Amino acid sequence: MKDSFGREITNIRISVTDRCNLKCFYCMPGGIGEFAPKSELLSLDEILRVARAAARLGIRNFRVTGGEPFVRPGLIEFLGRLRKIPGVESLAVTTNAVLLKGKTDSLIRAGVEGMNLSLDTFERDRFTSITGSDCFDKVMRGIEEAMDAPFKTIKLNMVAMRGINDDEIPRFVQLTRNRNVHVRFIEYMPHGDWSEEEVAKKISCEEILEGIAALHPFEGDEGPRGYGPARYYRIQGWKGTFGVISPVFNPFCERCNRIRLTSRGMIKSCLLIEQYLDLKPILRGGGTDDDLVGAIRRAIVEKPERHTFQRNFSMNAIGG
Repeated sequence: MKDSFGREITNIRISVTDRCNLKCFYCMPGGIGEFAPKSELLSLDEILRVARAAARLGIRNFRVTGGEPFVRPGLIEFLGRLRKIPGVESLAVTTNAVLLKGKTDSLIRAGVEGMNLSLDTFERDRFTSITGSDCFDKVMRGIEEAMDAPFKTIKLNMVAMRGINDDEIPRFVQLTRNRNVHVRFIEYMPHGDWSEEEVAKKISCEEILEGIAALHPFEGDEGPRGYGPARYYRIQGWKGTFGVISPVFNPFCERCNRIRLTSRGMIKSCLLIEQYLDLKPILRGGGTDDDLVGAIRRAIVEKPERHTFQRNFSMNAIGG
C-alpha cells in the first residue's frame, strides 16, 4: 500500500515492551523511563492481530523492538508465531544484547533472519557512563554469539556523539574488514529543547563520512536488502559495509517506507511526530479484523510528507 505521497509502505517496527534493562541517556533522559502500567501494554495475542492486519495491507518486513524486547516473557514463541503469518517475508529483532547469549539457536528456529545490535562503545567505563549499567561483558558475549550465528543479516548500530564516542568510529568501521556485518552510524537526536549542551553532542553523517574517507577510500553500496533509512558504503575488498542514518542533518523522509506499533497499541506513521492512532479501542472494544485493517490504512494515508523533529518523548516508549 502507498501513502498519499506515493511511498510504498512495506515495513513495520513493533515494540513489544517499553521496559529496558539499560538506561542510555539519549533514550531515557535522566535515566528514568516513563513505563506504562502493564494493563496498558498490548498482549502478545493483540500484537499478532495487528500484525495480521498489517500483512493484509502488504506490509511484509517486520522488526520487533522494545524497550528491550528480550525482557518481555514469551518473546521467542511470539516471534515464531509472527513469522508464520501469511505475507510476512522477513523478521528481525533489535536488541541491546544484554540477554542475547544462549538464544541465537532458538531465534533462528523461530524464523528470525536479521539482528540489529546496539553498541555505542568498545570501552567498558564509557559503556557504563552511556548506559548506566555495568554489563559490558554480557553485551559483548551476546554480540559475538550473534555474529557467529547464521543470521542472514547482522546490523550493528552506533549512536555517534561528539566528545563521547566519536573517536571510536574507525574501530567500528574495522569490524567490516573480515565480517559480513553492516555497521550503521546514527546521528544523535537531542531530546526536547536543543540546549547548548545537547547541540554540542551532534555530529553530522557527512562529517562522519569525511573522517572515514581520510583513512580508507570507499564506494557506495546497496547494503542489506536494499531498503531502509541508511546510506551504505564499502571499503574495497572488505566483507561488510558501513552506513549512516541521518534523521537530523539529512532526513530520509522522501524514501521512508515504515510505520510503527508501540507497546501501548499506538500506530505511529512517523517516529518524530507526536500524532498517533490508538488501536486499543478496536482491539478491546469488540472491533473486527477489518476494523484494524481500516485503521492501519488510515494511518498510512495520513503519514506526513516530512517530520518536524518533535522529540519530546523517551525512545523506549516508541521503539527504535
